[in-house]
Amino acid sequence: MDYLKKGIVGLEIVIDRVEGRFKLSQEMMGGDWDGVVGGFEGIGTEEGRRMAGMVECAGRGRTRGKGEVEAMARAGTP
Repeated sequence: MDYLKKGIVGLEIVIDRVEGRFKLSQEMMGGDWDGVVGGFEGIGTEEGRRMAGMVECAGRGRTRGKGEVEAMARAGTP
């Protein structure tokens, strides 16, 4: 065990920026995309309904910006 402890090296990483992407299956083709929307709706929860709305907004409104899609999903507007 003491031998293995000598091989442990600690390090510290400072994070100064985090980037992400907002992807909601909007790049999928029709049938796959419809399946994603239907799957979320089929969950039968408020969260599932909201996710279905967000995917639907992102896919059908490809020219909409991220903020608009998020606002519409929060409002429950497909």
